[in-house]
Amino acid sequence: GAMWPVCGRLPAGVMQSRWVHAACAVWTPEARVVFSEDKEKDENGNPIVHVDLSKLTASRTNLKCQECQQKGGGVVQCLSKKCMMGYHKTCAQRAKCIAEYAETSKGDVMACMFCPKHSTPDLAAWRLTCTRSGGNI
Repeated sequence: GAMWPVCGRLPAGVMQSRWVHAACAVWTPEARVVFSEDKEKDENGNPIVHVDLSKLTASRTNLKCQECQQKGGGVVQCLSKKCMMGYHKTCAQRAKCIAEYAETSKGDVMACMFCPKHSTPDLAAWRLTCTRSGGNI
């Protein structure tokens, strides 16, 4: 997939990568997509973006994906209370998780993922509606 460059300083304990997958950057709650201040464009006329990972925590990079069994790379945990299942974006799709983006009550966009155990369509739809309305899951 598309790769975006990392800008800024990475926190201690986090792998010092200079590039991240675009889909993973959008998927990871602590990652922030930053558009070039001078409105620079690439060769195709698209705005140049960077990813700020300065808020990324070592605990996020230590989460293990239940599908591929690898740590790091923006693993997101199931939103069901007390569920510890976590997946990478593409692994969540393979594992038949329900994964969407939802707007929070603060207007931010967050990745919402429900593991296969908690991803029955009715239950997941109710939980996403609850998240969008600012309720607690």
